[in-house]
Amino acid sequence: PTAIIMEDAIEQFHITLEETRNTITHHAQSNFQTVDSLHECHHRLSLVYRDVRFLFDVIPMPKVPMPMPLSGSGNGNNNNDIWIAMIDNCKLKAGQLAKELCSYVTSTSASALIDHPHDSMATQAAIAQIVELTIRIVMECSQPILDTTNASSRGGGGSGSDVTVVDDDDEILEITKQYTSYQRALLRNRSKPSIANIAQIREYAKDCNLYVSDYIYQTTAQNEENNQEGQQQQQKQQQQQLNGNTNGNDNAMDEEEYKRSYKQPYAHAITVILGEASSLLHPLMMWLEGIQSQNNVINNNNDNVSFSKERRTQSFLMEMCINTINTIHLEAERLSITIGDWFLDDHQDSFTADNANATTNDNNNNSSSNN
Repeated sequence: PTAIIMEDAIEQFHITLEETRNTITHHAQSNFQTVDSLHECHHRLSLVYRDVRFLFDVIPMPKVPMPMPLSGSGNGNNNNDIWIAMIDNCKLKAGQLAKELCSYVTSTSASALIDHPHDSMATQAAIAQIVELTIRIVMECSQPILDTTNASSRGGGGSGSDVTVVDDDDEILEITKQYTSYQRALLRNRSKPSIANIAQIREYAKDCNLYVSDYIYQTTAQNEENNQEGQQQQQKQQQQQLNGNTNGNDNAMDEEEYKRSYKQPYAHAITVILGEASSLLHPLMMWLEGIQSQNNVINNNNDNVSFSKERRTQSFLMEMCINTINTIHLEAERLSITIGDWFLDDHQDSFTADNANATTNDNNNNSSSNN
């Protein structure tokens, strides 16, 4: 009966694994264009996690899973060792698939960066769930290895005392670092248009042999003069299509933001940077608060062995949230300082030139008076 149950469980695991792999591959090809695609991948991966854990329930497992026994060892015909080796193989496949999905959704590549600005909260929540589930699967599926040094020194073969567990800290830390890098890339990507706008203005001013402040003044006057009613209506329609809403007030705000982008580009850029940083920090702060509450529950059950793995999971998640929050703070500060430095440089040149012109005019007036 045990063999039949194990065979059915392993078969079901592989069916679920392949279905999940196909789902992930399908949505990865379109770069997870919708939040639903992220939810579906998370759901499929959770089924893999369920099936892996079920394998541990259908066979009595030692505290440290054993690998396949060495040839010639006394335990070579132990069926339990064979089942454990098969389970280890299933664990390895589950861990690899989870890390593959996590690398997809937290990619920092410009062409693969997942960001749905009009559904940002749901998108970030779905990605956070995938990252957390990946950490749980990697922790559950840590592979055992045989300590051959100890085994050979004792002349033993496959005893449980020769088995150590691979330290999965590095794998999990790599996952958390990737998530932090992803959040940093999101902030930079969302801030990029407003920063690029200033860089473009500075370049145009240089080409026109104008000070930036003078170029902004001329551009503002020209834009307001050419701002005809037909163009405004066309911009509204385009913005409505992009935003997916027909709220006139929202579009009015978009028009005001567009005007600020060429009237006050420095202030506009800093506003965008800090606003986007806040939108990324808020869900992270909420997540961190939830983790801290969960830790309080876990710490009240110090004597319960079943809480040890959950305590470790929450510890990794808390560290990841704190590091990500700090990274976003530092990146927002760095980008804002860069904009501030550009503002000072550009306006210092104009201020110096104005003072020089004023001094020249004063000298000319004095000369005229003396004559």
